[in-house]
Amino acid sequence: MAVLVMFCVSAFSQDKIYLVGNNDPIECEVNEIEGTTIFYTLPNTNAKLKIDKSQVDMIKYEGGSVLSMNDLVSEEEYYKDAKRNALKLNVLSPIWNVVEIAYEHAFSPTKSIEITAGYIGIGRDAYDDVAEKWDFTYEPKGFMATVGYKFMGTRRTYNLNDKYRSILQGGYIKPEFAFSFAKKLERVYVYDDDYYVRSFKDVNKTMMSYSLMAVGGYQWNFGGFILDLYGGLGYGIGSYTSYGYLMFNDGFSVVMSAGVKLGFDF
Repeated sequence: MAVLVMFCVSAFSQDKIYLVGNNDPIECEVNEIEGTTIFYTLPNTNAKLKIDKSQVDMIKYEGGSVLSMNDLVSEEEYYKDAKRNALKLNVLSPIWNVVEIAYEHAFSPTKSIEITAGYIGIGRDAYDDVAEKWDFTYEPKGFMATVGYKFMGTRRTYNLNDKYRSILQGGYIKPEFAFSFAKKLERVYVYDDDYYVRSFKDVNKTMMSYSLMAVGGYQWNFGGFILDLYGGLGYGIGSYTSYGYLMFNDGFSVVMSAGVKLGFDF
């Protein structure tokens, strides 16, 4: 009887593979895990089967230990063929008289760095024919830049067809430092002692600002075409007139940013 009991325990004590979304395990013997593939053998057979780890929630071994598969997003094997770079244009930046181009590089499936550079001054100087020389608006000239570090959201499960999906896709939070610098001529009136306008002169004006923001957004990759929607909120210091983000007053101020970036991966 003792031998029979030992034989039954040996026969039915197996490893258990739990699939994603299924509470009924596969009772088997897990032979090995190689890369993103699990190899196992069913009871009473020598056939060696395999299953992709993306389909597995966890493995409960015969000895009682548990191996979870919930952190697949960090496994480089799933992204070994993914393109890690993207070049994007902020299509809303011309509203603020700026042309912004962003470069992004992914270090891993959950972390990337994004650097943006912009040229300030795409507008034209305006001359008022009615007011003649008294009313002349000069457009500022300068540059802006941002540096941000993206933390992408982890995705728990995958479809096998998406095994090598883009790592430049998903929701993210990005701490971002922004800087803008511009100069412009500003036409000012010169008054006489009786406060009558006697003449005018052009004065150089410098506008500089810094900000630190928390930016959130979502980025899609449609077969190499990138769409990135984002918005940010933080604090800044400097000139009320900033570029690439909005300041509400001079000095220390709340700042906001928003945009739509279109581009491609490579």
